[in-house]
Amino acid sequence: MRILLPFAAFGILLATYSGYWLYLSHTLEETISELRVRWHEAGVEVKHGELSVGGYPYRIEVTARDVEAAGQDGSVNWRWRTPILQATAHPWKLSHWVAVVETPSDIDFSLTNDWSLALMVGRGRISVNVGADAFLERVSFDLRDLRMQPNVGSDYVDINRAELHVRRAPMKSSSLDVAVFIKEMALGQTHSYTFGNRLQELNAEISLKGPMPVTWSRMALDGWRDEGGVVEVHSLQMLWGNLEVQVDGTFAIDEAYRPIGAASATIKGYASLLAALRMEGIVSEPAAFVAGLALDLLAEPAPDDGRGLLRVPITLQDGHLHVGPVPLMPLGPVIDP
Repeated sequence: MRILLPFAAFGILLATYSGYWLYLSHTLEETISELRVRWHEAGVEVKHGELSVGGYPYRIEVTARDVEAAGQDGSVNWRWRTPILQATAHPWKLSHWVAVVETPSDIDFSLTNDWSLALMVGRGRISVNVGADAFLERVSFDLRDLRMQPNVGSDYVDINRAELHVRRAPMKSSSLDVAVFIKEMALGQTHSYTFGNRLQELNAEISLKGPMPVTWSRMALDGWRDEGGVVEVHSLQMLWGNLEVQVDGTFAIDEAYRPIGAASATIKGYASLLAALRMEGIVSEPAAFVAGLALDLLAEPAPDDGRGLLRVPITLQDGHLHVGPVPLMPLGPVIDP
């Protein structure tokens, strides 16, 4: 009899777990309906077609067809559509889901000023952690084969791979942590760029502090600034042709809605960057000439290729951008009067 006890215990555990799995699979559609009601109250509409559940015994796998989600966050409208979405979670940790999109899908963004952006995604993977309030605590996107097409201008942007990670801070602290990693960005051919039409790498790790503005308006920005709203750039790295840039700093807006802040930057290829800013009319020719002379004195040869390497503080204050001691360019407000 003692020999049979372990088998009996295992059988009881298996039957209990199987019952739990069946219970989850049968109540999942009802749970999704309840979540859709909560999302609707928050301004997000989610629709889907046929639902199927599988994955026994180790996973809960949900396959949804004709999925569509849409929402409005202040002045920004967005809509996402995909023909099929497969989402997986472990039965013992339903707060974490991993969704896979293997077929092309599209996302549309639009602003109230008639600007819009169409984003086509070849395939992707989404990881979601849901909090106790049924809203996202952490979400990660790993997207492949993207094309971005704005309605203004004819240029497009193709991206081989892009990752976006967003983490919501605890409710007592109004902030978001955002990380973006982009590999191989090809810019449209209708415009000639100083550093070429291929951007090799763009990485950013940012914290957005303070209550997020719900609209892009002066009143909302006033509230964000008055509550201590800042943008902390922990790391910004870009490799574009022969231009290499690394920046970290803290930024906000002043009473005139102009950007303010301080940062440190490491730039290789600063001379070409100055020339590009001058050619685009962003920096005047006299300012570019004076800046070039001053920055040449601050630069040092890079250890790998001997090109000018600039390590310099950057200051945004009183409507001007200073690179080291050089006032490079004026800065206007981030919002129209």
